[in-house]
Amino acid sequence: MKTKTRYVLCGLLAQGPQTGYQLKKLIDERFKAFWNESYGQIYPELKSMLEDEWIEIIDKKNNARKNTIYRITELGYFELKKWMEIKPEKESVRLEILLKTYFSSLTSKKTIESYLIQFKKEHDEDLKQLIQLRKSLDLEKTEQKDLINVINFGIRVNEAYLHWCDENLTKGLI
Repeated sequence: MKTKTRYVLCGLLAQGPQTGYQLKKLIDERFKAFWNESYGQIYPELKSMLEDEWIEIIDKKNNARKNTIYRITELGYFELKKWMEIKPEKESVRLEILLKTYFSSLTSKKTIESYLIQFKKEHDEDLKQLIQLRKSLDLEKTEQKDLINVINFGIRVNEAYLHWCDENLTKGLI
């Protein structure tokens, strides 16, 4: 069974050749509200994709992994398109902050408040980064509409997180 990591990487490589480092950066910037990948997932998957001929190396400088540029092959495009036709699985959400809020009676109110403040701070920063990224894009360019759509989702998710934090912190719901 192929991992979702493989399809994320294929999709990004379908937009143009990239290094593993560049792929990680794109995932962190564009998908942060709904997807993450670690270097420990990316590089082994790139190696496997090379072996399966879904991608190829087009440039390798100084024999360094981070300087290796990959591009998708025809087989990679074919497999990516096949995957795109498969109905998405139901998403699963795992937010530890919600577990700790649910079990908040087992600790002090101050502890939970500190977690909420940190959660709010992190998502406020994510929101600012996404808004800045959206401002940097040309809203009229057709090829950027998919990216803008995904960024708008991330903005709404982070706004919802912040609203939830504010409710809990100001109305004493915890």
